[in-house]
Amino acid sequence: MDFEILKKLLTVFTAEDIIYALAKCDKKNLYTILKLDSREIWEIFSKTPFEDIKRKLAFDKNCPEEILRKLAEDKSEYIRESVAANANSSEDILRKLAEDDSWYVRKNTVVNANCPEDIIRKLAEDNTRYVRMCIAVKSNCPEDILRKLAEDEAWIIREDIAGRPDCPEDVLRKLAEDETERVRKVARAKLKCWVHFQ
Repeated sequence: MDFEILKKLLTVFTAEDIIYALAKCDKKNLYTILKLDSREIWEIFSKTPFEDIKRKLAFDKNCPEEILRKLAEDKSEYIRESVAANANSSEDILRKLAEDDSWYVRKNTVVNANCPEDIIRKLAEDNTRYVRMCIAVKSNCPEDILRKLAEDEAWIIREDIAGRPDCPEDVLRKLAEDETERVRKVARAKLKCWVHFQ
């Protein structure tokens, strides 16, 4: 669909009518429009009442930062979660989302490759184990956080730490004596491999 045609349609129909027609009747047209580089089109779509469309916008790698910023304040946690997962979300957007009430949003914030280290450190103390689990498997997890999570109350996080390829040997030795069998098995298997290959 041509941008000029869309502008003409907007003089006759509301943006919501056009969005509904495109999104509900022909998904290909929606993707065609989203590929156009027009702030006006992104702005129109960001105001839609349809949550599924806003989620697509929030996930889209081409979504402009100002639209991501608006969507980061949406009342729907699913839309904020999508913004948190977007690789184009800026550091300041991620900082805001790290404070979100929804653990889904905080989890996606920490999974984002652009998540700054200070936020990783802060969320390593999150009340929700799923957020901490995401940090435990994050490839750029700082070693001091990794060591701290090796003592986490949730055994599954300790198991994740034991399974990391970069888990320090002293941490593995400690986890090999963990109270939970699954953690011990993972740590002991890794230690056995180390001994075998040395």
